[in-house]
Formats: sequence, structure tokens, C-alpha cells
Amino acid sequence: MEQRRSIAILLMGGMGTRMGDFCRDKTLVLVAGKPLFLYSLTEIERSKIFFEIVIVVRDSAQQKKIECHLCALSVHASVSYVRGGNSRQKSVLNALLHVQQKHPHFVLIHDAVRPFVTQNNLHQLLSALEDHSGAILAHRATDTLVDVSNGERQYLQRDTVWHVETPQMFNYEIILDACLRVKEPLTDDSSMLQRDAKIKIIENFHLNIKVTYPRDLALVEALLAKESER
Repeated sequence: MEQRRSIAILLMGGMGTRMGDFCRDKTLVLVAGKPLFLYSLTEIERSKIFFEIVIVVRDSAQQKKIECHLCALSVHASVSYVRGGNSRQKSVLNALLHVQQKHPHFVLIHDAVRPFVTQNNLHQLLSALEDHSGAILAHRATDTLVDVSNGERQYLQRDTVWHVETPQMFNYEIILDACLRVKEPLTDDSSMLQRDAKIKIIENFHLNIKVTYPRDLALVEALLAKESER
């Protein structure tokens, strides 16, 4: 596809309450010698797809720590910061409005606590936007799934269920409009788009762990150590 202006949003403003007392900020915790967020930021920057990386931060103290880590790196893309909101949508909206005057065509949204994003992932997402409004990474469900929301067990057909991941990539104007329109709290960016929006699901065969609990950090560190031995 022709060269389009793309930005990347890296979400780092969450509270990480499910980590308990294990660490105060999982995005900055050292994993195999590097802060967790740097794994995904480095891959995003190396792709050379994005003219700007917008980092959504929790507060100025966190931003200063991030800046200190980036000072030691050679980052060619422009890096800017914006304060997160009290929900995922608000944090994403703040970042989208932050770059509105730069008129990007596409936007990538990624959770900084998913360190295994690959170059192939990023280029697949970009290619999908040639004829789709958005593209998301996902993997097929392999476990039996049961819905108990109505107090009764309802077993779901796992061959029709996918686990949605990040990064996700969208037409900028379409995701901005969705962010402005949707009011109810949602945990996934693609779910803000209308049902008739053309969203491409890209099956991700690469491990894409989201660090949510302390045990996830131990697993990520073991996998990174194994990769470094190759």
C-alpha cells in the first residue's frame, strides 16, 4: 500500500492493581535486564512504520522514569507523552486528540505489558488496512468456555471464539469517532467500532502474553532468557 502517516499509541497509564504488592509499576519492572515497556516500544520503533510514538502515562513521575530509559536509546521516531484518563477509552481518546493536528492516516494501539509484539505482527496489521477499517491480532480459543452471566451454565462453541490481543490498528478518523461516541466502559478498542465496521482478525501464532499477575512476569522472563540463548 502507498506510504501513509501512522502513529503508535503505547498505553502505560494503568494502575496494575492485580499485581498486588509485587511491584508498583509493571510497565517499568526490569525483566531480563530491561524495563518491560521497552520490549514493545523497541519493536514498534524498529518497524519504521510510525512517525510518532505517543506514550500514555499515569503521572509526571512515571514519565520522568520513562524518559530516563529512553535517553540511553537511539529512537528515530518522535516520542511524545500524554496523561491517561480514568478509563481505557479516555486514555486512548487523550492520545488521539494529542495528534489530531498532525493528521495521521492510521493509528496503532498497544498495551505496553505485552512484550512479544513482532515485526511481522505490525506489518500484517498495516497491510490489512488497505481494505479494512481496522485490524486486530487474536488467537483461537483452545479451552472449553462457559458463560455463567445469567446464573446458568451455557457452553460456548470454542471454534467460534477468539481471544483478542493488542496491538490493534485502525483508520485514525474511524477510531477517533468511535472513541468520542462510546460512553460505556470497554476493555477492548476494536469493540468501540460499529458492528458493520470492517475489522480484519489476524490469527497470531506467536506467543503474546499480557503481564497481568506476578506469575506472568516469571513466565515472560523465562521465555526471554530462552530466546537470548538461541
